[in-house]
Amino acid sequence: MATPETPAALAVRLLGLIDVAHACGLTTDAVRKWLKSKGGFIPAQHQANVLTLARQKGVQLRPADVVAGWVDASDAALPLHSAVQA
Repeated sequence: MATPETPAALAVRLLGLIDVAHACGLTTDAVRKWLKSKGGFIPAQHQANVLTLARQKGVQLRPADVVAGWVDASDAALPLHSAVQA
């Protein structure tokens, strides 16, 4: 079993720090704070932007991956059609 990964860590790993920051209209430092001082959670107002970015990049990311708590990195990817439609 893979080590659990926070939603923010998963998004940054799969989508890239700069791309996540740009999609959310934030600096990379602001996104880094999600990883450290925000407990690894993606703030609610940015979750849809992260899912949209994933869809645009063809990355298979589920809504539960960015909304829920810790996820098992090996279970993070599902078929792209399972993502929330914007």
